[in-house]
Amino acid sequence: MRRLLVVGGTADSSDFIQKAPREWELIVTVYSDQGEKVLPAREKMKVHRGGLDENGFLELIRAEKAEAVADLSHPFAAEVSDNVKAAAERAGVPRYRFLRAAFTERENRVDYPDFPAAAAGLKDIPGNILLTIGSRNLGPFLEDEELKNRCYMRVLADSRVLRELEEKSVDAGKIFAMKGVASAALNIALAKEVDAAAIVTKDSGLTGGLQEKYDAAKALNIPLIVVGRPEESGDVFTDIETMIAEIGRE
Repeated sequence: MRRLLVVGGTADSSDFIQKAPREWELIVTVYSDQGEKVLPAREKMKVHRGGLDENGFLELIRAEKAEAVADLSHPFAAEVSDNVKAAAERAGVPRYRFLRAAFTERENRVDYPDFPAAAAGLKDIPGNILLTIGSRNLGPFLEDEELKNRCYMRVLADSRVLRELEEKSVDAGKIFAMKGVASAALNIALAKEVDAAAIVTKDSGLTGGLQEKYDAAKALNIPLIVVGRPEESGDVFTDIETMIAEIGRE
């Protein structure tokens, strides 16, 4: 029997939970109520809600006597992943990292290594910008007043997110708050509504709705600005079944 700490809150983690052997005991971490609501039903599963730092993960691993850690956090949750890795090393348990495949379409796409570089590049593109990068990465796009005034953003429909944007003096008329992956049709409609000259996304992979954003940008003949994901250290899995099989061999 395996007793496993699963770093969840993503579509990948829900897929992992559904496919993991029924006899495994899972302790799943999620950040918010919304993260917990999308978890699949399963016996032998406990949910820990709330943010954790390195020490928090370490305490949870020890308290729950987890034999291993499965990290299925978002590709851009670099701090979370680093904390999980360090905690697992300190606890002396193996850590398995799943990383969804990167997006490979090249046409009508401009790549930047990080968010500050993308924000700097947008200064050379006249017109309004549709940001589909979530709320945590907006800082570089809001620092310059001229760029800030041209940016419209699609963010998670969460009161904490909206409060943070209000504190940053973001005009409410420039915010689209919604949940889940947007269809290509919805991305097209939003981009048309704001007369967007470009759509900005992060390389969160197909699971993160990148194909739908790409299709929208291509249909509108505007560039898709793609921010590269943080580098990962150590071995990673890009197939959930292979990852589960490897954990089961330990």
